[in-house]
Amino acid sequence: MTTLFGFSAKDLTDNPINLNLIQPKNANFLQDQLLNANTVDEMLAILDDFIFTLTTKIQTDYKLIKYATKLIAKNPSKEILKNVQDELYVTERTFQRMFEDKVGISPNQYRRIAQFNSAFQQLNQQQFKLFSDIAFNNEYADQSHFIRAFKEFTNMTPKEYLKLGKNE
Repeated sequence: MTTLFGFSAKDLTDNPINLNLIQPKNANFLQDQLLNANTVDEMLAILDDFIFTLTTKIQTDYKLIKYATKLIAKNPSKEILKNVQDELYVTERTFQRMFEDKVGISPNQYRRIAQFNSAFQQLNQQQFKLFSDIAFNNEYADQSHFIRAFKEFTNMTPKEYLKLGKNE
């Protein structure tokens, strides 16, 4: 109930449904349809269609965000967010809202995590000669940008991290 309507099923226990709990646009539309229904069966069909529409929208939103997260994780470049928005035919603000609602963080924060993860994997697999190699392979502006991001996510520098691994 919370996912579909924004309120708990507990709120409805032994109580009539208050359409004011539903988004005003949806509530007005539903109320008009129900008032114009001729029979109880027609009202039930209207409610059934309404709930089906809500579930379809939720499933579609989840599929879009799942697709977006896969694209971002695969290519966490700065341009990816704009490319994903264009591909999904949504505005930047709509994409941000959908993403934050479903994932819990902003699309840019997710992109930064994916970028760091890619760099971290490269560091762990020791596929570099210099830290600047990792920085440029993962589209950080420079080595110091990579080191700042690394420290932000791990509270240590890449050099400190590598020393930590050698001491074990």
